[in-house]
Amino acid sequence: MVDNGYEINSTNRNILLRLCNGSLQRISECHSLYDPLHYVLFLSEGDD
Repeated sequence: MVDNGYEINSTNRNILLRLCNGSLQRISECHSLYDPLHYVLFLSEGDD
């Protein structure tokens, strides 16, 4: 998948955020914020 010129590999578990200034920030699954962001983004209704 390609988004705004960035190629996104579907085998990676990165989170791609669009910042307020319009730039993209990639959060690797090794980053300490990955788990909290993953929970908020994918389980936004609070479901398990």
